[in-house]
Amino acid sequence: MTKSHIAPARPIQQAVEQSRRLIEERHFNEALALLDEQLVRWPKSFWPRHLRVIALEGLERPAEALADCRELFALYPDAANTAASYHTAHRLLVAAGEKAEALDFGMKAARLKPDRRDWWQSARDIAAERGRADLVAECDVALKKISRASAAPLPQMLFAASQRGGERREFAIHPQLHASQDPATRPAPPADAMQYGEQAARHLESGKADVDALLGMIASCGFDWAQCKRVLEFGCANARLLRWLMPYAEGREMWGVDIQADKILWASENLSPPLNFATTTTVPHLPFADGHFDLIFAGSIFTHIGELHTAWLLELRRVLSPRGLMYITLHDEDTLTWLKARSHARAKALEHSPEGRRVLDGSFDYFCANNQVFMTQAYVKFWTSSFLELVGRFPNAYAGLQTAYVFKHKTGA
Repeated sequence: MTKSHIAPARPIQQAVEQSRRLIEERHFNEALALLDEQLVRWPKSFWPRHLRVIALEGLERPAEALADCRELFALYPDAANTAASYHTAHRLLVAAGEKAEALDFGMKAARLKPDRRDWWQSARDIAAERGRADLVAECDVALKKISRASAAPLPQMLFAASQRGGERREFAIHPQLHASQDPATRPAPPADAMQYGEQAARHLESGKADVDALLGMIASCGFDWAQCKRVLEFGCANARLLRWLMPYAEGREMWGVDIQADKILWASENLSPPLNFATTTTVPHLPFADGHFDLIFAGSIFTHIGELHTAWLLELRRVLSPRGLMYITLHDEDTLTWLKARSHARAKALEHSPEGRRVLDGSFDYFCANNQVFMTQAYVKFWTSSFLELVGRFPNAYAGLQTAYVFKHKTGA
């Protein structure tokens, strides 16, 4: 590829990142103006149009957002990146009462992103309402497959993660034995290995910012690197966070674990050594000895663990050393305040059920729905106080909305 082919990408990438930040800060009109400017120059570019849909929805202009979705589908009918836009169109059409087309878009979104339980469930609800037994059956099969995969032991999970287009692919791990130990110079994951489809620069910057904040918080709780021999990131995905601890890796054992085998494979090939990675399962067990780690951290993991949250916390406690610290992030009352102040989509989603409205009103202890977990400070104390001691709490510390909690072993527990 010649320089002339790649040179125009830089300004549009910068504009996309700036627009994304404006949208996160709810400056929708400014984001829209910037995106429109880019679309004049690059009318077929995916990300400006995708973000334009989000900005228009934030401005409560559903008809325009839906029109942009249709343009996006015409340009990229079957691209995996359009799955979120298909689901957005599905929601907009459900709100408008246009259930037939909403069903079509809902099914398209779920088929493009088959691991989204909530998308399949939403499509199934509309299919059942419209008497589409064939689509109900398809959704039920997908939902059962997700349930089986979430409880599958390691060999089946590796097999599932190694399939593309219905055929199993072979793979080999090629660790970076002689690569630089500077995390900034190691590769960023490809788009399909990122969690949210963000640009590479955004992926790296956000990971570094979250780790810098984490280091400041644990330092204020008495953490000392001189006393730390082993580190674990629980739920590391592609190691967006863990990679930024490479400068501390010399002479230490650092592990990342996750149930997403494809992301662990990428991390093993690109960030090891000095980091180590292992694919685990949804069963609350880790392949490490008691008291193995002096620092354990989990960013935005317990915000998505439902029935097994206590079992997993006990397992992390088991592998935490007597002098170690554990950092986890949670959705609590401060998160809800943050979401409501910004009329965030997660807050709006809670308005649609009596239980969700109780959460918004603060009349709850623990709530789990659509892969989102909320708990009050009182529940956190009830949940943890018999076996962990809270040594620090930091509101809005992770991604702007999650509260960070730092624990250590409870004396005598």
